[in-house]
Amino acid sequence: MLAPLQTPPAPRPGFVPKAGLVVVKSGHARPGTYVLPSGGTGPALVVRGDGITVDFTGAVLRGTGAWVSPDARTGLGVLVQGKNVTIKGLKASGYKVGLYAREAKGLKLIDCDLSYNWRQRLLSTSEKEDPADWMSFHHNEKGEWLNQGVGAYLDRCEEFEIRGLRVTGGQSGLFLDRSNKGLVWNCDLSYNSALGIGMYRASDNRIMHNRLDYDVRGFSYGVYNRGQDSAGILVFERCNRNLFAYNSATHGGDGFFLWAGQGTMDTGEGGCNDNLCFANDFSHAPTNAIEATFSRNYFVGNRVHGAYHGLWGGYSYDTQIIGNDFQGNQRGVAIEHGQVDTLAFNRFRGEDVAVAFWADAPDPSFAYAKKRDVRSRDHRIVGNEFRSVALALDLRGTTNTLLSENDFLDVGQAVRIPSGPSPFSPLPLTNRSTRPLTGLPGTVETLPRAEGPEPAWNPLDPAPWAPEAIAKFRIAPLKGGKMPFIAKGTPQGWSTILVDEWGPYDGRRPLLWPEKKASGGAPLPGGTSAGSGARKAGTITETGRYRILGPKGRWRLVSAQGAKLDATTGPVPGSVGIDVPKGQVGTTKVELEYVGAATTDARGVVTPANRPVRFGFSKFFAPIDWSVRFYAWKASENPNDPHSPPKDFATALLAKPLKQLRTDRLDFVGYALVPGLPNDHYATAADGFFNLPKGEYTVELTTDDGARVWLDGKPLIEDAWHYQGPTAYRRNVTLSAGRHRIRVEHFQIDGYATLKLAIRPKA
Repeated sequence: MLAPLQTPPAPRPGFVPKAGLVVVKSGHARPGTYVLPSGGTGPALVVRGDGITVDFTGAVLRGTGAWVSPDARTGLGVLVQGKNVTIKGLKASGYKVGLYAREAKGLKLIDCDLSYNWRQRLLSTSEKEDPADWMSFHHNEKGEWLNQGVGAYLDRCEEFEIRGLRVTGGQSGLFLDRSNKGLVWNCDLSYNSALGIGMYRASDNRIMHNRLDYDVRGFSYGVYNRGQDSAGILVFERCNRNLFAYNSATHGGDGFFLWAGQGTMDTGEGGCNDNLCFANDFSHAPTNAIEATFSRNYFVGNRVHGAYHGLWGGYSYDTQIIGNDFQGNQRGVAIEHGQVDTLAFNRFRGEDVAVAFWADAPDPSFAYAKKRDVRSRDHRIVGNEFRSVALALDLRGTTNTLLSENDFLDVGQAVRIPSGPSPFSPLPLTNRSTRPLTGLPGTVETLPRAEGPEPAWNPLDPAPWAPEAIAKFRIAPLKGGKMPFIAKGTPQGWSTILVDEWGPYDGRRPLLWPEKKASGGAPLPGGTSAGSGARKAGTITETGRYRILGPKGRWRLVSAQGAKLDATTGPVPGSVGIDVPKGQVGTTKVELEYVGAATTDARGVVTPANRPVRFGFSKFFAPIDWSVRFYAWKASENPNDPHSPPKDFATALLAKPLKQLRTDRLDFVGYALVPGLPNDHYATAADGFFNLPKGEYTVELTTDDGARVWLDGKPLIEDAWHYQGPTAYRRNVTLSAGRHRIRVEHFQIDGYATLKLAIRPKA
């Protein structure tokens, strides 16, 4: 007899995400889009419990509306508390912080998407850097990094796993704060304006198979390459024994940025030690592909192409740099004040300087140098191949260097040593060259010139020329681990890095971008390899043509104010000539319309295919008739606290000015703001007059050290009058039509200096 048919139970509907909801048991969220603002300082939603699994697949949490500016997004999306909690498929955007987990041992984040949360509006442009955009990670004992915005923040979490996390279009992807023994793998944390991954006092973690490309700011191709402390990976203060393997961290301000921390600077103790980077791609960094200072670490089998410095290792010691592929960097390896570092079985191709070891007289006030040996000494340079480099070895102020079994193939100069005792060790040394060389110690054999193509870097076999040398460091890929590296044939290099006011451009939206040329009229290199010559391009000017970038489609002109275009429609990608009269006063605005493939804009708003999308640019220039005067005062007049605002400022302004000038822009940077000033202890007084139509405007001030501003005789900015690094201040004002007066006072105590003021229509 057949059993009676039974109706299966109806599926549980799942919980409905609501603002303030606390989820205390396993379950799944009902699919849909939910606007859940974060009330006050509390989270929008809490997951609290031990051993529970919460599946958010199909649900979208939004803290602010999709059209809200990225720098106006606020609050915390999801707070996680408890042990062995699993979060699946969470998609949260529009917050300052997408997810925060505290003391959540055994946490698992699986296939979550925390893209398009908060990020600052950058003040740097393609024409000039604004120092206020520099990041600062020096303090995080009280969770200061939370104020910088991030997709996911793990605070004191142990034995965690993060798999398949995606964070793009934000400020930073993932922060690990005193979180240890975890695994981060198969994540995509690319195209953020500060960091892919930031680690603070985090140890014994495995960071593997992640894409961390184009996490960058502070860059304009051929104009400046500052990086502003952005990076694919940041390892900051007492992060030890971490493994980084099979990650792609290219085109970041730095690829990999390791710093020992302020505690080490002050005491000489600690550092970020015994971390291993194996088979990663850190190429095309505008600053350092790898920066690792004041510490002991291992760099094995990595690809390091087309950066300003391939590896910067100041004050490193006992560091092993083995089997890496350096190509097309200005300097391949640069180590100042290092001790007992090993450089073995690496390939160097096309560097200006392949290896530099040196030491200068240390600053007598530098606490670290008082407590540690900071001589450059006892380095081993063994088994490396130098091919087509201008200078292979630059050795200055270094002693007892072992140089053995290296190949010098078509080098301009093998070694440069200042006059004085030889730095080389007295051991018998054997090296090889394609031609007779002078200046090398020991025996130099002559080799036939090598012919034929060389094998490309392969992460699964990163140093086939020296398998035995890397054998003890070799790390097997994880089962199911992705190889996130940029596909062969995809354009790479500095020319592919475009940074606008919201960070790195990802190609998913239409963009109008000025085309540039090098001095002499030559076009800039295309950027498919080894830095693309951007660092040698010379004087850079705009051509009057603009690139039209984005997914494949077409554009048409909607309107042009103060500009003339040489076409009214065309393909995307494409280009157009735009004529803007030099020094034009007021607003210049070009608005185009794109139709084509689906797009995602800088806020994360998705527009389906064949729907129109507006794009273009708007510039505003309001010349101010500035009279600027610079004065000096004596540091001894403020002896109790040399870093406080100067009490004698008014007295200084009664003296004869050191310099005077007239200008239509207040925009100065440098140690001395103008030639002829001292680097420290000077004051600035600037009075300006301008005319604008009636309307709403924003006054923007960037200052280092202190400044204050008056508008039409009334205080406008008063809270900037203190010792500080480059910092931006904004005030919205309502102006009547006609003539207005503005006054700026500024003081510089020491270090870098900045003074910039501009007025623009309120956004």
